[in-house]
Amino acid sequence: TLMGGSLNADPDFSEKELIKFFKDNKIDKTGFHIQGGLKFQVLTLDAFLFYRQTIGDFEDVLDAKTYGSMNLRLGLGF
Repeated sequence: TLMGGSLNADPDFSEKELIKFFKDNKIDKTGFHIQGGLKFQVLTLDAFLFYRQTIGDFEDVLDAKTYGSMNLRLGLGF
């Protein structure tokens, strides 16, 4: 069966089973996000800092109407 059974079993499943699994386990939610960021760059070193606030109807998924996330990316180019 799809997503069940033994880990040593052969991973054989059909496309119909996969589509049915996704339809049965789909969470249909809508929302929007506000995002802001900063960029820092000196010669070949750069950094990006992003903050994203997501707003929507997520109570049955996250127990919240909104959540935030922060992302720091560092890079070095040659």
